[in-house]
Amino acid sequence: MQLITETPTPHAAHVACWYCEDAHWIIDPSKVIGDKDRLMPCPACKWVDTHRMRILSQANDWTEAMARQTFERYDRSAPEVEDGYAAAHGFADAVILAWGKRRNVSAVNMPHDAPWAVTLYGPFGTGKTHLAAAIANAAVVPTLYCNAQNLWAYLGCIPNPDPAESYEGRIMAVMQVPLLLLDEIGGSISESGGAGAGVSEAAWGKRHRIMEFRYSRRMPTVLLDQRHPRFWGDPAVASRVTEDGNETIPHGQDDYRAKLQRTSNELSQLTMSHE
Repeated sequence: MQLITETPTPHAAHVACWYCEDAHWIIDPSKVIGDKDRLMPCPACKWVDTHRMRILSQANDWTEAMARQTFERYDRSAPEVEDGYAAAHGFADAVILAWGKRRNVSAVNMPHDAPWAVTLYGPFGTGKTHLAAAIANAAVVPTLYCNAQNLWAYLGCIPNPDPAESYEGRIMAVMQVPLLLLDEIGGSISESGGAGAGVSEAAWGKRHRIMEFRYSRRMPTVLLDQRHPRFWGDPAVASRVTEDGNETIPHGQDDYRAKLQRTSNELSQLTMSHE
């Protein structure tokens, strides 16, 4: 896993230096060809390695528990989760392949024969977040996982105690992260649950901008919500993420966490009955 901070956060993003594109060295314009010290350390890298990395680590909702959520540990006993599992596993494989062929360490661009976005929608507790985490854990790609409500606050769509904060750097860092996982991407910006009703104009604009940026560059994105994208209140975003080639999967019916707890209780009772 690629680490960018000293904190135990395995999936914060690497952002390329805009000046040297991660070469870390530039040509000193004051030197002539043949000088031994013509190459000099890139002066912009320090900003990238501190400021932008700090930005993304602050936005990250990744937890230690998610680091243990893998495809191998996912409960596939319910038939209604099989399509979501297959889509997530296939997407992880495609990201791994695209990452191995990357030209720039800062970006993953999905080929046109693979989806750039996977959307899992369904009730709470059906294992959607587990599958998103499994994609990140399998792909070993710098990743940002955000609950959308927290992301909108972080990007300044909700009143913030620091009005002088510049949010442009924040949204650029989020847009450019190699693998983006967004949870509650649709429902969290609607107060009433209706299609587009109660949507914050600022949050709507930020979501639209992030999706358009990643769509145009085919950057791998995993979207989770209770509702199908057509109910997110933005027809353009819905069209982008459900276009041919992308995966939009209804996922689960029963509460996944409750089922696991029931299974654990049944095993405990079975063990006690044999003692």
